[in-house]
Amino acid sequence: LRLVSTQRIRTFDPALYTDEYTPESTGLVYDTLITYERTAGPAGLRLVPDLALRIPAASDGGRVYVFELRPGIRYSDGRLVRAGDFRRAIERDLRIGSPGNAFLSEIVGARACLRQARRCPVSRGVRTNDRAGTITIRLTAPDPDFLFKLTEYAFVAPIPPGTPHRPVGRRPVLGTGPYRI
Repeated sequence: LRLVSTQRIRTFDPALYTDEYTPESTGLVYDTLITYERTAGPAGLRLVPDLALRIPAASDGGRVYVFELRPGIRYSDGRLVRAGDFRRAIERDLRIGSPGNAFLSEIVGARACLRQARRCPVSRGVRTNDRAGTITIRLTAPDPDFLFKLTEYAFVAPIPPGTPHRPVGRRPVLGTGPYRI
């Protein structure tokens, strides 16, 4: 598959995708917990599970979401995706100044990460359990748009261990989608 663009692609880094890259093309390489249904018309605005087994209902007054990861998901190099790879992606976004930070700032601990990027533990806001395959995201306040924010571009696509905590430019980051760069 060859994608042609009139714009020069500056980066393949999922944390740095901006409006010049459409969510449709990033979805070919990077999957997220949930996505929009891939269909025409109004049904294309419906959220559906992607790497999650189901779309969770919010709990704790709309501040907590618990995702169950589909088992057996692999990166393009064959490595197994772990729940902790999602926290790694969110911490990396916050550390490197991702445009996705606007979508992530309501996660508990995210604002502290934005102020002090070197120390960016969001472990209170994003708890993961690799054995159970769960990702628990805690918000500072209810956000009825939070699930939609998780679908924007590839900001919250999992990233494997060893992915640098700095922009990678045109070096691709491994993804889980049907295609790889």
